[in-house]
Amino acid sequence: LPSVRCVDATQRGELATLANAVVTPESRRRRRLYRDELERRQARAQASHEQDFLAGLRMHLTIRRARARDLLRAEELTLRTHQGNSTGAPYSRDELAALCASPRHEVLLVDLDDRFGHHGCIGLVLLDRSEPNWRVRLLLTSCRVLPYGVGTLLLHWLIDATRPSGHSLLGDYVANERN
Repeated sequence: LPSVRCVDATQRGELATLANAVVTPESRRRRRLYRDELERRQARAQASHEQDFLAGLRMHLTIRRARARDLLRAEELTLRTHQGNSTGAPYSRDELAALCASPRHEVLLVDLDDRFGHHGCIGLVLLDRSEPNWRVRLLLTSCRVLPYGVGTLLLHWLIDATRPSGHSLLGDYVANERN
């Protein structure tokens, strides 16, 4: 299996130095994210209605253009996010950097906060603004936030943002067993 890395058992004390994965701020905070999610689940269980729970989260969604320092997380999202991913297509940092530099593309990142804490960068949109239609080449949201309707909010925002331009908005979708 070429995708499986094997390490000799005699190197067990060196495992931390052998890892070649780059760690993003979200990866570093993953334990805290899971703790915050546990508190959300407890609040959901105590809420009398789902709408009351969602309103009580006081969610704040931020949609912003990706910058060079964001590309590692953007790449990670395309590699790790499967359920809330419109195409399943992975993008490398270099590919994302090229799209950021392109005058006809937008690489948008989505951050989410609520009363329990910062979810981090949880979504990504690759938008091709070529004529005559604008096309969503990729729309993804972390599975951690799927229950909160963030993907739907993001899609509505895209539709509303496109409307003043007079363009139609199209989207790529490749069905798979996870999405």
